Amino acid sequence: DAASGRVASAWRMTGTHTGEFPAGAPISGNAFSVLGTDVWEVDAEGRAISVHAYYDSLVLLRAIGLA
Repeated sequence: DAASGRVASAWRMTGTHTGEFPAGAPISGNAFSVLGTDVWEVDAEGRAISVHAYYDSLVLLRAIGLA
């Protein structure tokens, strides 16, 4: 959106829960797949100023066995 200086991009995050996430949580070894969207704010030259990531954290927590 050139008028507001924003760019959006959809993505899919996949992996296996092999690290301590969230902090203090037990490692499950479960696979996960989560859809999300990044919204980038850009300046007049198209350079990134900020990014906000949006995804359903409950989907992730359920997939790794924490919800």
